[in-house]
Amino acid sequence: MGWWFGRILTFEIVADVAPSVGTIVDDIAAGAVDCAVSEPIGGYAATGRSMADAIEPLVESFAIQLRDRVLRSLVESAPTAIADDELGCSVDEKPAGRIEREQEPASSLPGSVLVSYYDRERDYQTGQARSDLVDQSSTEEKLELPAVVEASNARALAEQIMARRWAQRDKLVVRLPPEFTELQPGDIVSVPGSSTRWQVARSTIEGMVTVVELRPSWRSVATLAAEAGRALPGTDVVMENVALALVELPDIAGNAGSTPTLYLAASTPAPTWKRLPVEISSDGFAFGSRIAARKSVLGMTSAVLGEGPTDDLDTLNSVEVQLIDDAQWLSSCDDATLAAGANLALVGDELVQFADAEAIGPGTFRLSKLLRGRFATEGSTATHSSGELFLLIEPASLQSVALPPSARGAVVTATYHGAEGGVSASLMVDGRSLRTGLFIDGEKVVGGRVSAISSPAGGLTVDAEVRTAVSQILGALRTHGLIDS
Repeated sequence: MGWWFGRILTFEIVADVAPSVGTIVDDIAAGAVDCAVSEPIGGYAATGRSMADAIEPLVESFAIQLRDRVLRSLVESAPTAIADDELGCSVDEKPAGRIEREQEPASSLPGSVLVSYYDRERDYQTGQARSDLVDQSSTEEKLELPAVVEASNARALAEQIMARRWAQRDKLVVRLPPEFTELQPGDIVSVPGSSTRWQVARSTIEGMVTVVELRPSWRSVATLAAEAGRALPGTDVVMENVALALVELPDIAGNAGSTPTLYLAASTPAPTWKRLPVEISSDGFAFGSRIAARKSVLGMTSAVLGEGPTDDLDTLNSVEVQLIDDAQWLSSCDDATLAAGANLALVGDELVQFADAEAIGPGTFRLSKLLRGRFATEGSTATHSSGELFLLIEPASLQSVALPPSARGAVVTATYHGAEGGVSASLMVDGRSLRTGLFIDGEKVVGGRVSAISSPAGGLTVDAEVRTAVSQILGALRTHGLIDS
């Protein structure tokens, strides 16, 4: 048995000056997008199966539109005026509508827009900005923007997306003379009889008639006041000085199998905890595992535990233990709880129970009123030394490791590969985890089969009734396999 310490490296990354949206889009698309949006953002996580997937959140948030067969950001320009007599053109001089108007139903439009982003003021945790319409019960539209933006800018983006969705619910189709063939998507036009500025969404040529689909133009919303909110406490505390212990325990739970089982314990002085990966290896095998979901109560003794009785409560001896994590605690228990199996711990090779735990320093306890040699470990009561392993037996803090049959008699090693090197613990597997008897309250009541016992015979005085009873007892022991036949 043994336990060892290791460390984990930490570092910080200092970023460059915040780039603009246009710079990020141009970098992702390798020049295929002409984006003039100069608004800076603190960073962007470009992910997806294609360039289109990577820049789609930016295109959606900042209204980058397709023009001249490339993506271009919207640029304010003077509208192209359409005269009243230029409406309603047709190829064969048949009557054509001057203006065709359609409107999407309100139920198909969002009643709220939710933008998720990364907020620098909240330690780059995820923030949310929302835009809601009063008395509107339509569905919510969600946009995950993997960019670092300010809370006020995020709110402006949410309001802008909402305004664009509702402004563009109207659609006009106008038929114009050939001189309007140069209209391109994104151009702004003015339509007679309408005070709204319209934007070209689509332009096609039918004969000599230019058929233009228009959507209402919209303006970007100015930066709005918004509060970033409070950052959640960081959980990225570094786990350092990790200690491992690999132990083989007797069949405490009564469910031992035909192959050995080890238990992996781990602890650290750090206040955080997570399941670290470990490698279990020996000469004939190697496989992966993890430490338990809970930190083990692990430490070492600072004094020698003297030899004591195993058939009664040991009130003469005590042992002092120093825990690896000073924040952990050992509690006393009453006699009834002790008899029920509480406070079971491994000290060296001996399993003991303690009734009294006296705190004598930070993470240091004196354990007394002991039940010794539990689960057939009475042979270890005289083998103690200072600085040996102490482990509180708590199933939730121990990771079981099932081994192949060939592991018995071999040395097994558990290794955690940290940033500064490996941390390991090794153990010789002696098979004590295999079923060796039936235990009740830590006491073995049925053990392995013993040698045969002959039935009574001979002697000067013969008591037939006694000999019959003894023969029946021996027969029952043979039947249950407790003695050889």
